[in-house]
Amino acid sequence: MLTKDENKYKGNGKPNSIVEWHGTDTRELAHYNKDKEIDPRCRDTKYKFNNQGFRSEEFRANKECAIFFGCSYTVGEGVPEEYIWPTLVAKHLGVYCYNMGVSGGSNDTAFRLAQFWIPKLNPKYVFMLSPSDHRIELLSRYNPPYSLTPTGHGGHKRFYLDWIDEPLNCTLNRQKNILAIQHIYKDLIVVNSEELEFKDLGRDLMHPGIETHQHIAQLMIKQTENF
Repeated sequence: MLTKDENKYKGNGKPNSIVEWHGTDTRELAHYNKDKEIDPRCRDTKYKFNNQGFRSEEFRANKECAIFFGCSYTVGEGVPEEYIWPTLVAKHLGVYCYNMGVSGGSNDTAFRLAQFWIPKLNPKYVFMLSPSDHRIELLSRYNPPYSLTPTGHGGHKRFYLDWIDEPLNCTLNRQKNILAIQHIYKDLIVVNSEELEFKDLGRDLMHPGIETHQHIAQLMIKQTENF
């Protein structure tokens, strides 16, 4: 464990809540898109967050479970929970679903959470839908962790632009985080989100839709056949 501050290992949803909107899936965007074609199964999407702020059932040690790391694609923004890829994979494998996706999260986020939660929960499977490698996470003493991105780098613009100007920084950052998680759990299953082909979109018309989540689940499940 890198720090005893357990707030550094929570999700970015409101703990113990059920909400109608989250991340880019906003009421304002829904109003803007009201006349556009949206999968009717996604229109009434809700987000239920556990006591750690993740869109997941409660975490319990000593349960046969799978842990899922990633960004908003793993949270499943714009799609009901029963249709998102972590739910589908866990159901197929017959294990508890511990979804640790974080909206706006990076590969750094995945490692930060993995090194804390994997030893605590001792999962049977660990999956990672690797976020965009153009993101890098910063921790703050006074604020929640956040990612620098091409569209949001706050007061760190010069550092971020210098960092992203060399593509090798992005590649190495992704790879070192994957290797670090594999050091904790050697059978980590990884799919690169940047290599996905979207088949449809969720309610916000920005994130993967139900068919795309089914496709991601199939990619993950196929890799478990090598176990």
